[in-house]
Amino acid sequence: MMEGNTQKPPQKAEYEFPPFMEEYVKTDFLKQCIKGEVLYDLSCGKCHNLKIKKKTVIPDFTTEQLQGYDMRLANTEHQNNLNGTQVTTEELGYIISFLTYKKKSGIPATGDNLPH
Repeated sequence: MMEGNTQKPPQKAEYEFPPFMEEYVKTDFLKQCIKGEVLYDLSCGKCHNLKIKKKTVIPDFTTEQLQGYDMRLANTEHQNNLNGTQVTTEELGYIISFLTYKKKSGIPATGDNLPH
């Protein structure tokens, strides 16, 4: 009997999980972060990423900025900037997990890379 595809998708980002987080929890959050990275690239990166020395950098969002995104989706201007792509609450959760646990770039999310 042939088993399903168990190959893991390529992981581009590195993640920093709290040292006290249990391994089984880290495994679950890693899956969420990988999904969130794909969704971020598709729905968010065009407006939020920065180009620094020809390298794409994902800025570091604060906890307060990430919590505000639940309300941002209700904002018509922000939805228009998503170019017709609808981000569900579940997908937003994956994106927030990705942005929370990705290794920090040292570049804060401020100014032009934040929605108005």
